[in-house]
Amino acid sequence: MSICKRKGVNRVAVVVMGDVDRSPRMINHALSVATLTKDYNVDLIGYRGNSLPQAVERNERIRTRYLSTKFLKLIQ
Repeated sequence: MSICKRKGVNRVAVVVMGDVDRSPRMINHALSVATLTKDYNVDLIGYRGNSLPQAVERNERIRTRYLSTKFLKLIQ
C-alpha cells in the first residue's frame, strides 16, 4: 500500500498484480481502510476481471483504477 497526503485528501493505493476480482485479500485491505478509517480514500488498482463485490462497488471511498492489458499483449 502507498499513502499520499495532499490538499486535505488522504489516499491509499492498494495495488493488485493481477485481476482485482481474484484477489480477496487485497479487496479486504481496500474495504478495511475505507470503512475503518475516516481520513483515507482508497484507489484499488489492478487488471479488470469479472465484477467486484457489491461492498466495493457501492463504497464511495473506494475508486477502482484498471491497468491496461495492451502491454501484456505486446510481450506475448
